[in-house]
Amino acid sequence: MNKIKVLNEDDIKKIINMDIAIKAVEKAYMQKNSNKGNVWPLVFYEYEHNVFDLDIRSGNLDNDNVYGLKLISYNENNPNNNMPKVFATSLIFDSKSGKPLALLNASPITSYRTGASAAIGAKFLAREDSENLLVVGCGNIAIYSIVATLITMPNIKNVCICNPKNYENLSNKDVEETEIESIGLEISDDNEPSKRIATKNGFKKAGERFFSLTLEDYIKQRENTIRD
Repeated sequence: MNKIKVLNEDDIKKIINMDIAIKAVEKAYMQKNSNKGNVWPLVFYEYEHNVFDLDIRSGNLDNDNVYGLKLISYNENNPNNNMPKVFATSLIFDSKSGKPLALLNASPITSYRTGASAAIGAKFLAREDSENLLVVGCGNIAIYSIVATLITMPNIKNVCICNPKNYENLSNKDVEETEIESIGLEISDDNEPSKRIATKNGFKKAGERFFSLTLEDYIKQRENTIRD
């Protein structure tokens, strides 16, 4: 009888951290680049336009002898029933026999993977000596992208968060539950300054101050710096 490993959300959070996510995503990208990994066609179905939909993302990693899929469901009305808007579930299979290997709650994995993906892009496309990181908006992935980029870009000294609306996302419970440091986060917007504690994995610059302003102000600030 074939055994399949089942990991719920709590199990995943005990295993994953940002360092693991970055290494895994970079390894997958390398396999894709060397034709050892493939992304298969996306399946999308919409129950109600801009309210309820799902998509299935799938592919294979030949060096790891696996293929799999992730089904993501999005329902704008779920918070009314005390449920998250997004549910993600992954199935992993052995590519030699086709037997199922694991059933995973992929919601936390998705957040880490997306943050890691942004950071890897910065690692290879930005200057190695870059010191400034600009993040536009404070969506659910903002904190993961910041954490990951500070790991892949250790020279970053300043993080600017522009147009923040959802401050609570900067102190994300999923990230807090890993082995992390606490850092004071100062946000200054059009209303009034408010301090938050953003706890995150792998922070290199404990104690750095974080400022947010409008994107227009940021551009003007950078232009004045260049002139000076």
